[in-house]
Amino acid sequence: MKKLIIFGFLSTIIFTSCQNDIVGEGPIITEEITIDNFNGIGTYGDDRVIISYGETQKITVTGHANIIDKLQKNIYEGTWDIVLKDGNYKNAQLTVNIITPLLNSVELQGSGSVDIANFKSDENVAISIYGSGYIELNGNTGCKNLDITMESSGAIYSTNNFEDLINLNIEIEGSAQFNGFPITSTNSKIDISGSGTCNVTAQTLLDVKITESGIVNYKGNPTIKTNITGSGKINNFND
Repeated sequence: MKKLIIFGFLSTIIFTSCQNDIVGEGPIITEEITIDNFNGIGTYGDDRVIISYGETQKITVTGHANIIDKLQKNIYEGTWDIVLKDGNYKNAQLTVNIITPLLNSVELQGSGSVDIANFKSDENVAISIYGSGYIELNGNTGCKNLDITMESSGAIYSTNNFEDLINLNIEIEGSAQFNGFPITSTNSKIDISGSGTCNVTAQTLLDVKITESGIVNYKGNPTIKTNITGSGKINNFND
């Protein structure tokens, strides 16, 4: 009898949960949405976010209409977090196109992707990945100090330079990869805990700390400072 009661209770929970699911349905549409100005972006889950420079902020979202309607539009301390209102969602992936005159921070959590076209920023920019997602960097003007934080297995790829960059600071935990040869910095400081890989181009100073089996590949002719515990390596990738 006790087993029957437990089974019935669990069945009720499962049935109620299914009833409360919010499922993306209907045709895929593209809709322009209005949000207060921001200079930072956070994205969570498996959405695709595309960011490009423009003098006037404009946001368009592609997905199911009933999912787009659930987007939160609040700005907190200058950052828009691309999240849905509370609920249990299925088939809810969105593509968010953002045109913005200024971008100073991006945080990606989950398995989504962020594509950042050539953009302008203040002197300090912070980019973070927590999870298995990836970010593509396609150039920047204005940034002098770039802070990269990566945890788990995510990846950052760069295809173009940060024209004004002086200091590049990278922290990696886990197996994440930073593929940044096209980004030339005056100074690069790298801290890897785990098996992560980091590709950088430094002109004056390369300061590397590796715990465990991380790898740093570098271009340029910087002075090199190292603190390696474990089987980590630094490789010269100059032609």
